[in-house]
Amino acid sequence: MHRNKIIVVLILAVCILGCSPESNQEKIYQKGYIDNNGKLALVSEYEYTGDFSQGLAIAVKSEKRGFIDKSGAWAIEPKFEIVGDFKEGAAWVLLLGKRGYIDMGGNTIIDLEYDFVESFSDGMARVMKNGEQWGYINRMGNLQILPKFNICGDFKEGFAMVKESGLYGFINKNGDFAIPAKYQQADYFKEGLARIKIDDKFGFINYDDSLVISAKFDLAENFSEGLALVRQGTKFGYIGKSGNIDIDLLYENAESFNNGLARVMQNEAIFYITPKGKKAFDFNYEFGGNFHEDLAWVLKENRFGYINKEGQLTIPLKFKEAGDFHENMAKVSFYQEEL
Repeated sequence: MHRNKIIVVLILAVCILGCSPESNQEKIYQKGYIDNNGKLALVSEYEYTGDFSQGLAIAVKSEKRGFIDKSGAWAIEPKFEIVGDFKEGAAWVLLLGKRGYIDMGGNTIIDLEYDFVESFSDGMARVMKNGEQWGYINRMGNLQILPKFNICGDFKEGFAMVKESGLYGFINKNGDFAIPAKYQQADYFKEGLARIKIDDKFGFINYDDSLVISAKFDLAENFSEGLALVRQGTKFGYIGKSGNIDIDLLYENAESFNNGLARVMQNEAIFYITPKGKKAFDFNYEFGGNFHEDLAWVLKENRFGYINKEGQLTIPLKFKEAGDFHENMAKVSFYQEEL
């Protein structure tokens, strides 16, 4: 009799504990997108989704890839092995081991005949087939530059970086060298200038191959919003297009300017600066991202939210993961109960 009473008491205790609001019930984990007001715009049911580009985002279902629109509906059914984002109205796709291009209706516009391809940029795309080298096609799918490069980049501002005989130069859209291959390293043109490397130092050239900023920096990034991030020794700062240091080399780490602000680190403190080198606002978070569409994600106590360019928390800290905004949508993950 006593044994039965003990069993009943134990069952009641388990029920009480299990039904208690204080119990640690498993939370429902979800992924999706928010809009720039922080409103949940879309809950994702897919294995993976990408950022939106030209109104569509890559999505994966049953290990097949297609594209969804901003309602979450399939715009292009998942049937491809791999895909790239839409750029200039076309996306590359891989099906049955071969790559080609589709339009935003899912129609094949350039036959799937290539071993490797890249997205369109400046009206041209890099392609490779039959074990040959890289060449370039135009938007009609016509081979515009014969395959003859082992290493090359996308066209930007009318030029593409290529490597020949161990050195880097730039070709035009006819495939001719506009700037001879003579640099240790080269990057694409941005805002009229390209980063190059001479004798282990970085500088910048213009379209005419004039060295407009001497190669004297240990590290440099491309110009962004009129300023280029550079490093000399262990400190980062920013130069203008004259080559003068516009923002002193004060920082242990730094990012390029984006959306009018740049994230920097000084004395192990993270904050954002203006193009004048002034601190934009007090930053009271553990970490933060670059600004995109006037918002940046921030992290505090294992939760993500978003701040505006005045440093105000406009989207609360309630996400487990958060990405940059693209086309007014940002990827997030969250516990349903915390929204």
